Amino acid sequence: MKKLSKRDRRALYGGVGLTAVLVVVFFIVLPFYDTTAQTRSELDQKKRLLNRSVDTIGEVATYQARLEELQGALGQLERRLLEASSTNVAETRLLELLSEMAEDNDVTITRSNPVPEQVDGNYTKVTLQVNLECGIEALTGFLRSITSNDTFLSVEEFNLNMGRGRRRRTGLRPRIRVSAFVRLS
Repeated sequence: MKKLSKRDRRALYGGVGLTAVLVVVFFIVLPFYDTTAQTRSELDQKKRLLNRSVDTIGEVATYQARLEELQGALGQLERRLLEASSTNVAETRLLELLSEMAEDNDVTITRSNPVPEQVDGNYTKVTLQVNLECGIEALTGFLRSITSNDTFLSVEEFNLNMGRGRRRRTGLRPRIRVSAFVRLS
């Protein structure tokens, strides 16, 4: 170093100083700022998550009340389902219900055919295709009794044919598909 000129020594000291400053800036100061910014971001994110969690915990009573309300509504709907031990028993029970309603409304069931059942989770949907013979007033009363029954019954299909020839005098000959949901026990 003694052989270096004054100007070269100044340049060397300046280069070493500049290198030291750059090392300090790039390896100490900038990583510190990046870590601080990242920590701030994580802290803000955790605050938002904590606030949401506190809000959710505060609403537990509301959610619990809503759940109880929905369970009550589900219980009321389930009470309207047809109870049966098998689908054959359910089809027989559905036919009995329809026969009672037909008799009450002066409707004659001329034929009934079961339609293949549909299983959906805990519930089974049984459907009967029923041919009827009746007048318009009797048919109206029969359909009203189906829709207002305590057991949930649904008319899925309704076809209306007028009687031909001698039967024309007897009235209407509708064909309906009536379904009920069954909870198999």
